[in-house]
Formats: sequence, C-alpha cells, structure tokens
Amino acid sequence: MSIWCLGPESGELQLQPWAETAEPMKVTMRPGRLVIVRADALYHRFSSLGCAYCLTCFYCNLNGQDPVSPSGFALKQWAAERMERFKQSSLQEKRYMEMPRDWEEKINREKINTQRVALRTACVKEPGTEDPLSWALSFNSGPDYAVQVPMMRWQHDNYFEDSPEAYKNGKTDCMHGLYLSGSEGATLHGSTACSDDAELTSRLVQSN
Repeated sequence: MSIWCLGPESGELQLQPWAETAEPMKVTMRPGRLVIVRADALYHRFSSLGCAYCLTCFYCNLNGQDPVSPSGFALKQWAAERMERFKQSSLQEKRYMEMPRDWEEKINREKINTQRVALRTACVKEPGTEDPLSWALSFNSGPDYAVQVPMMRWQHDNYFEDSPEAYKNGKTDCMHGLYLSGSEGATLHGSTACSDDAELTSRLVQSN
C-alpha cells in the first residue's frame, strides 16, 4: 500500500511487524512524503499532534502465488482453515480456542461476517469556547448573533418594510427569520397562524 502525507502539518508513521516481539520503527511524515508499505507484513499507524491528512492506496493482487513446496502449501491451507473456523465461531466458543494474536488481527482485517456500514464525515466550522461558563452566561443577556444575508442571495427589499403596517402590503417588518428550504415546509395546517400570515410565510419560503 501507499501512504501519502498531504499535510498541512507533519505527522509520525509507526511501522511494526506482526510478531509480538518485534520492535516498532517510526517514520517522520512531512507534507508530500510518500511511503510504500507491505500491509500484509507490517502494522502501520499514523498520528499527528496538529492537523494532518494522509491519502492511502492499496494494491491488490488478484492471482495470489501459492508456496512452491507441497509442505508449505499444506501449512497455508491448515492456517487458513483454522482462522476460518475461528471467525465463524461464537464469542463463547472463541474463549476456549487458542489463536495467536497476530492471526486474530489478520483474520479480522480480511474477513467480515457482520453488515458493512459506510461512514461519511464532513468538516465544518462551528462557534465554540474553551470556557463553558462564559459561553452560557453570554446567552443570558439575549445577544443577537444573526447576521444579514448578502444581497446576492436574498433581496430584502422585496419582503421587508420598516413599518409596523408592513403586513398590509404583504411584507414583514422583522429583520430576522428562520425559513425552511423547499415549499413542502411552508404548510401551516394545525397551527395557530392566521390565513394571511400563512400565505405570506408560504410565499417567503417558496421564494427563498
């Protein structure tokens, strides 16, 4: 497999053979460095104190090469059958089965019996604080954290009028509001809103 450090900061790649007595080796991963590793022979782990990302690529050989000697082939088949029985056993049965730790890690990587689930993540910026008490007290005074939407996205003059009588012209005198995306969220059946307010809200949502 290939491990390519994208940065923006450096990290550390730890490599160690699967044997329990083997000592690990650490490789400094700077942005742009590419490391080629045998994933079947080395345990690898990347860590960074800052913000660092790595791009990995696995090279799979479809036609695996069997051992040349018949005895080696027989030992490989015996090991594969033993690991297969261990994987198919229940948790209670595994307690009484002797299996080397490196064999357990190998079979857990190669075979999956349970349902596979894809995990998707997204990076966002959210307001936060290191002092929860200051964060909570700041809301007691009722601050207005809303900001004005740029004119390129929302034409305020089409729906806002600085007058208490703005509702007579089909507009609103409120500068802030929360609108649902899509016209399906504009139905106000079962609510206490009057028909005029419901019609105005529907137009605002559909035009948003």
